[in-house]
Formats: sequence, structure tokens, C-alpha cells
Amino acid sequence: MRVVVDSREVRDLAGRFERLPERAAEAVAVGVREATALIHRQATENIYRLFRPSGRMPNALKMSFERFVNNAMGSVSITGVGYVTQEFGGTRPYDIFPVNARALRFVSPTRIGFSGGPRTLQPVEVFARRVHHPPLPERSYLRAAMAQKRGEIRALFGDAIRETFRP
Repeated sequence: MRVVVDSREVRDLAGRFERLPERAAEAVAVGVREATALIHRQATENIYRLFRPSGRMPNALKMSFERFVNNAMGSVSITGVGYVTQEFGGTRPYDIFPVNARALRFVSPTRIGFSGGPRTLQPVEVFARRVHHPPLPERSYLRAAMAQKRGEIRALFGDAIRETFRP
């Protein structure tokens, strides 16, 4: 058996290996940018599905992407909304007490005392020394978005790796 290696093939192969880190970094950067966009779109859909699209939350979802020499970073975050941590992780039950008054005042649209009271036709003013707030479940629109897009993100990076080793 005889093996013949053409020097042009060796030079071509060596050139491909020299370009490999640049190609890999570019492929990863493209994957990170596309994965960040996928998660941002899905998180936005989740916000509109989980919450009434009012207030500041839907518009506060931001996406950013940064490319470094051999690295890339994408992020999806919410800023400027104080109650976001409660929505993301849920809450335990808690009591609400008046701070600058002796009682809390609410306008109940359909029931006296909010739950269990008789139905009324007119809104009723309700006063309370404290209000027990039930726990809120976790409504993690962002964690859910990452789970929902996991397969697509894996495919993105699989394609990026295959593209890196393509001649």
C-alpha cells in the first residue's frame, strides 16, 4: 500500500486549521445573536400571554448583544419595572397594613369585602385595618422562553459547529 500526499492539500488543510478559531468565533457569535433574538421574541409572547399587556412590563423587555474578540454575549432583561422580581419568582402570602392612616381604603367593584360578600350593583367603598394578600405563583416568562426555545437553540449551535468545519 502506498500513500501519496500532495503538498497543496497539506497547505490547504493547514490554512483551514489556521482559520478555524476565527470561523468558530464567528459561528458562535452568530449563534449567540440568533439565540438571544429567539429568546427575546418568545419572552415577549409569554408576557402578552401571562399578563394583561398594560403597564410598563411588555415594553421594558430589552435585548442586547455584544461581540468581543473571541467571545460573544447576548442578554434579555427587564429594567424600570419594580414588581418584576415578584412576577419572576412569585411571592409568599403577606399582609398589607396602612402606613399613613388607620385603615386601608378600596373600591370593590362587585362584592363587599372582595370575596365572599354579597354581590352589589354599585361599587362599594371598603375599609380594612389589614389585607391578607395570597401568594402569587411564579410566572417566569423568561425562564419559560429559554425552555421553549431549547431545541431551536441547540440546532442553531449545531449548525454553527457544522459550518465551522465545512471546507
